[in-house]
Amino acid sequence: MVNLCVTVTNRVDLLPGMLRSAFAGTVVPDYVYLVDQKGDRERLFPALDVIDAACRGWQVVDLGAQRGSEAAAINWYLQNVPEERVIAHEDVVFGPLSLETFVAAEGAFLIDSTMGVMTYRDRCLREVGTYDEEMSPNFFLYADVDYEDRLAEVGIHPAVVFCGCQHLVNGTLKGTTELEEFHRRALIAQRNYETKWGRPVTPGGNTIGRGLHRQRSK
Repeated sequence: MVNLCVTVTNRVDLLPGMLRSAFAGTVVPDYVYLVDQKGDRERLFPALDVIDAACRGWQVVDLGAQRGSEAAAINWYLQNVPEERVIAHEDVVFGPLSLETFVAAEGAFLIDSTMGVMTYRDRCLREVGTYDEEMSPNFFLYADVDYEDRLAEVGIHPAVVFCGCQHLVNGTLKGTTELEEFHRRALIAQRNYETKWGRPVTPGGNTIGRGLHRQRSK
């Protein structure tokens, strides 16, 4: 079963294209789960009209007081959605073979080569539990790095899957005020990481290219 888990932040305008691409492939989602980080369901409903009739169902999740928290979104998926969890943001476009290739890849922790799609299979949850929601309160930076480090301690490393996705990486910051708030929260997350691990966070905090052992899956 393929469960598409989409974390929606500011770019709702990209969501219809993302969903259309997911349902145009050789393997399509059975269910769609959307975490709405803004808590405004009405803005999502027009985009959901493009969900294919073959989809068995969809659900929009409001995190309430934890809106904006990437860790809370991932934890909701881990605790409420069964394998396969294909986790993505709204700025991803799937190719015709993307989902088929991605879910067929081996490994407990998968991430596509554009860093736009990932999955944590049940082994990750059994071995290390869920994301640390205190690492990056109501924000997204470095919580994934912390989780990857914890996985590495038990011998689980990211399998990089080349599956034909496009990651638009379309920034959502609008103006100086939002940029200042971004940097403020990023500094909080960085300090939390460094306090927990006793070492500097890798520049960029990316799950690929951090110098850890990596598997490659094609």
